[in-house]
Amino acid sequence: MDSNEGIYTLDFLTPGQYTITLEKAGFKRFERGNVTVRVNDRLSINIVLELGQISEKVVVESGATLLETTSASLGTVVDNRRIGDLPLMHGNPLILQFMTPGLTFNGNVAWTRVFDSAASESSINGAQLQSTEFVLDGVPDTFGRVSAYSPSVEFVQEYKVETATYDAAQGHSGGAAVNLILKSGTNQIHGALYDFLQNPALDSNQFFNNKAGLPKPFSKWNRWGGTVAGPIRKDKLFWFFGYEGIRDADIENGGAFTVPTAAERTGDFSKLLALGSQYQLYDPATTTNLGNGRLSRQPLPGNIIPASRINPIGQKLISYYPQPNQAGGADGSSNYYYGKAEPDTYYAFSSRVDETITDRQRLFGHFVDDDRRQGPYRWYFPGADGQNLYYKNRGAMLDYTYALNPQTVIDARYGYTRFVAQHFPQSEGF
Repeated sequence: MDSNEGIYTLDFLTPGQYTITLEKAGFKRFERGNVTVRVNDRLSINIVLELGQISEKVVVESGATLLETTSASLGTVVDNRRIGDLPLMHGNPLILQFMTPGLTFNGNVAWTRVFDSAASESSINGAQLQSTEFVLDGVPDTFGRVSAYSPSVEFVQEYKVETATYDAAQGHSGGAAVNLILKSGTNQIHGALYDFLQNPALDSNQFFNNKAGLPKPFSKWNRWGGTVAGPIRKDKLFWFFGYEGIRDADIENGGAFTVPTAAERTGDFSKLLALGSQYQLYDPATTTNLGNGRLSRQPLPGNIIPASRINPIGQKLISYYPQPNQAGGADGSSNYYYGKAEPDTYYAFSSRVDETITDRQRLFGHFVDDDRRQGPYRWYFPGADGQNLYYKNRGAMLDYTYALNPQTVIDARYGYTRFVAQHFPQSEGF
């Protein structure tokens, strides 16, 4: 506090509810409760002290909603009540950021799971796509141009979406800034358990599928997890831990394809010739030049390729095509349907420790980890193709705050994040 002008600041506060008290000899003690501080808030509270004894006090029970008057940044806070009460697609809390005015979603609504980086598929006030910076507990949480660690709905205390980042603390991106705060422990032990199951055996078919006589699509989704938090030393040291697992299996790349029939694998295309002369095969070894840029070839008798003309390497390659599994068209097109469920396995955990060392020193840190394995997917030719996707993300941070004197506050913060994204072909070693 400045003794001449009475100016005071309270920096680096953890989001939550506070009570402000101020006392000075010759004045009544001032007390104001229920002051809500949210992530990245900069509130201005002017205190007027009344003359009197310090044993007397002035208590402000409630007042007008506090406005930010010290920052030009604009944005929306998504608080814990909204995260807990509003319906969330795939349980992804960052989807709620799209309630912010000027922020649009430009991704695929089917890929809004926590590991899809759907929150990055946004544009703010016409800015370039994927130009949002993500911050987790005050340290960068961005991999390339997308979010690295996307916490579960039960891990997040709240977050703020800043759409006009005029503050000097931002500036690493031309779009929005999303600042997330993870949950921490309190003096009471508390936790949560949850399980969400979507199973084909329990689902009904879609309206238009029923109308067209089509079977219900295969989609299996299971998301479960839990959190627990509490004190290590009352009023001093607290901990939080959360875990979430997801098992997902969808037919994302299904459809009808065309593969060689049993007869065509031996060179017999006579069935096609019965449909018309446009299906006639010609022998490339009989090509003659007629002049004026014209070439001529002789038709293969009966539309059958002689066995002696079939290259053994080509014959071997053909053997890796799957056999037809449906009738298809008259010309054999669309005679193979690929409809394998493509599994996705994911887990994530979040841990955080907060310590009040002294009245002037505070320390907190977190460690987060998630792992995604998808595949095999697009496994059209078993043994010869297909992909496996592997995501691995680890992040940690440590923050130390020390009020050195009434005019100086030191805040030292270190953050680490490592995001690994790899594809492994199912045909490795083929």
